[in-house]
Amino acid sequence: MSIKNKSKPNLVTRVLAVVIAVLLGVSPATAVADMQGIDVSSWQPSNITRLVDADLAVVKVTQATGYVNPSWRAQAQGAVDTGKALGLYHYAGGYNATREADWFLAQIGDYVGRAVLVLDWESNQNSAWGNGG
Repeated sequence: MSIKNKSKPNLVTRVLAVVIAVLLGVSPATAVADMQGIDVSSWQPSNITRLVDADLAVVKVTQATGYVNPSWRAQAQGAVDTGKALGLYHYAGGYNATREADWFLAQIGDYVGRAVLVLDWESNQNSAWGNGG
């Protein structure tokens, strides 16, 4: 009758532990809290995303169902060209949510899948989309 020592790790377990330790030691540490970003709209110049030292840029594209930021494409491209992560946002007007979403997507079609899409919803201007408060 043979008795195995269950407290002693086998060779596979030891090798796996070494591999994990090495990978943890060489993988880059990224802390989301250390990222710096910029929120831009038509109030900023079209080249602002090229000038600001940031990790990401979130660019206003549309508002309600009729407004388009005239600089959004240049601002978005500036972010991409300078290696920044990109977000594009729609500022809700509080009208028909489906029509507003369609309006936003119609403007940014070629960026879908290349940028994070964001809704800027301000409760004081959009009570129809909230709980009335």
